[in-house]
Amino acid sequence: MTESSKQQRTTELGATGTVFGRNFLKTDEYVPKLQGRKGIDTISKMRRDGMVHASNQVVKLPIKAAKWTIQSDDDQAKEDLTEALFHRLNFKGNLLDHILLAFDYGHEVMEKVWEEDNGKLWYKKLGHRGQATIHDWVPDKDGNLGSIVQRAWKDGTYKKIEIPADKLFHIAYGQIGNNFVGESGYRAAYKYWWMKETFEKLMAIGLQRHAVGVPHITAPEGSYDPKDKDAAMEMMKAMTVGAQARMFSPHGWGFKIEGHGDSGRYDPLGPIHYCDEMIAMCVLAMALNLGRTQTGSRALGESMFDTFLLSLEAIADWIRAAINEQLIKPFLLLNHPRPDDVVATVEWSDLEIQNLELVSRALERLERGGFVTPDDDLEVHLRDLADVPQKVGKTSDKASRPPAETIQVHRPHRHDHPQMAGSVDFWRDLTGLEKSMSLREIAGKQDDGTEEVVEIAGVAKGKWVDALVEQVAEALSDGDASDVNDVQLSKAQRHQHAKELVGVMREMFVFGRRTVKDEAKKQKKKAASVSDGHDSPQTFREEDLVNEEITDLFWTRARKSLEQLYGRVKALVTERALDLWRTQRADFDEAELEEIAEEVKAMFEPAQRREGVLLVATAFAMGRNKEAEAQKAVIERAIYSAILDGDVCDECEPLDGEEFEVGSPDYYASLPPNRRCLSANSGSNNCRCLYVYEFSQGE
Repeated sequence: MTESSKQQRTTELGATGTVFGRNFLKTDEYVPKLQGRKGIDTISKMRRDGMVHASNQVVKLPIKAAKWTIQSDDDQAKEDLTEALFHRLNFKGNLLDHILLAFDYGHEVMEKVWEEDNGKLWYKKLGHRGQATIHDWVPDKDGNLGSIVQRAWKDGTYKKIEIPADKLFHIAYGQIGNNFVGESGYRAAYKYWWMKETFEKLMAIGLQRHAVGVPHITAPEGSYDPKDKDAAMEMMKAMTVGAQARMFSPHGWGFKIEGHGDSGRYDPLGPIHYCDEMIAMCVLAMALNLGRTQTGSRALGESMFDTFLLSLEAIADWIRAAINEQLIKPFLLLNHPRPDDVVATVEWSDLEIQNLELVSRALERLERGGFVTPDDDLEVHLRDLADVPQKVGKTSDKASRPPAETIQVHRPHRHDHPQMAGSVDFWRDLTGLEKSMSLREIAGKQDDGTEEVVEIAGVAKGKWVDALVEQVAEALSDGDASDVNDVQLSKAQRHQHAKELVGVMREMFVFGRRTVKDEAKKQKKKAASVSDGHDSPQTFREEDLVNEEITDLFWTRARKSLEQLYGRVKALVTERALDLWRTQRADFDEAELEEIAEEVKAMFEPAQRREGVLLVATAFAMGRNKEAEAQKAVIERAIYSAILDGDVCDECEPLDGEEFEVGSPDYYASLPPNRRCLSANSGSNNCRCLYVYEFSQGE
């Protein structure tokens, strides 16, 4: 390689394109109010908006609450860095607060001020250098940050102060190339904040113009004394509203208030709520929308939290990298004899948002599947998580139960029902009551429950087939085919997975009751307890919602479902075994028996799915009906709805919109799910019908 060729390879020829001029740094920002000093002022205004502030806290507080520690292979370095960052600089207080300003404004700059103590140089402070005070960004010859120039008030006057980069801690959010100002985490939300500001001004103007109205006096036809007109005008100017307000109109004169109450014509609350929702979404704080909007239903909650936590982890990693490079490395260079031999970093852990509802549902499923066994340690952890006192005395006998058999079942979170698509097209327009319901959540929950039943049945079927084929092989081994008809599994084997099915039905029953409670609260003008004296759904334990009678019914239904499937499986296994004996007698091998097993395992999935739909829909409807019976006194009517049936059948469509009185014979006769729809004769077999309850608006 020639010298010129080597020099060309090692020399940077291009540039990032960032323009550094006097008093400005040119970026690709096209909105004038977001450029330079104006941009800093605009972001400061945005931070004072209620929704922006809430989004700010939702992003920052979990990061501040996370566990931050120093990790190092050198004990002395670890001790010194812990002292420097966590004790002298108040890491989780003042330091993180200032670093996180980079998320707001796009960048944060702090000056490193050192002090000597016991032969070592320590950080005395990291002095915040306000975003609005930075006058110039000065790059070095390589395009990296060389220094900043401040124009700041100091010693009683404004001064220009240049601070070299080696004395700075500089962090920029979304920095591209050497655009040292970065981009605000609120940049995408600016449009919706600006729209919201405009809508709120329009609302104030509308209230000012129309809430009170304009006095209007009508003079009598023909001539009238000008003095009467002047007196009328003075009367309107002096008019006040109060308990003693009164008016007398002489014959022929009229008086009225124009435009009073017309402010409702200009109601911008809908657009304002839309802007709030979009602000939260732009800042990845979608969790703020849960329960506030139709898109914030619990069915979407888990995926929202996953995405939100990933964004928080990315921000925490961004902060960690900046601290390791700009604070830890300089400290080691100044204080450690062999800094290159030391590995030391700041690390975060336990960055999470505790959601007790999600944890409890996950643990219930894990315990039902045999993956988790309740014990004292788990109870202590859950009590800590729920922030409730620890139990004193002997623990529950449940902790000593033998673990259930482990079931290898993969249960993905599925929402592939037609109504769960991104753009939902119902087969008819929603009614007013249906719009107040969490229809997407209901459909998604039923999808999940159906998939669980299908997979539980699939696991049970696989075990039955293996056991039956093994018995068939033994029956045919003595040359007597009649023994095949005697193969049989014990009741314990057949009902081994009934507990899991009962768990799914209990969960759907509880969910059904809670949907009615939620709908009652939405329809009530006041969030008061309903007539049965229950509190809000969140205060209820499952034992309060599912009594022993219902549970026994679920056990009976689960065993019956398994027996029906087992009967089909056994009949097919024996039929295939007898066919094998008829065609080959004793001249068959193990591979042919395995082929029978695989064939039978692949059968009956449509039947399993129909049964899953029936179990889930029935349990869900029972839960809704149970709550409706409890609140019968405040329910005006029940309306049959087939809105969730994407492929509504001829059995369900005629009932859609029919009204019933809760507790009447006709009400129970038509109680969803529609058995005719679920029958094999129907073209749907997937009834999602439900009763929509209209609650009275009284106390």
